[in-house]
Amino acid sequence: MPVNRFQEALIANYRDAELLLCVSTRPDDVDRMVRGEGTGDGLFDFLWKEISDFSNEADPEDVAERVRQARRDLDAVEAAFDEMEMASSAEAPSP
Repeated sequence: MPVNRFQEALIANYRDAELLLCVSTRPDDVDRMVRGEGTGDGLFDFLWKEISDFSNEADPEDVAERVRQARRDLDAVEAAFDEMEMASSAEAPSP
């Protein structure tokens, strides 16, 4: 599947992408890396795959909504972990 403009934007805007992708930042090389053994950054790999099925003609708002949904999912998981931590702290014996 050809790399789309949104994946190119991910390479250009992902924090520390140049370090993560030290072998090459060419979009086709990145695609092979992600689909092979991965880049070593699960979030980057996840985002790459999530936006891979959009065409270059796709509405950027649709792509942004996909990313927002992922953020909502991450926020829900983070909140669950925070609740677990608060429950653990409440159950811990007092000194």
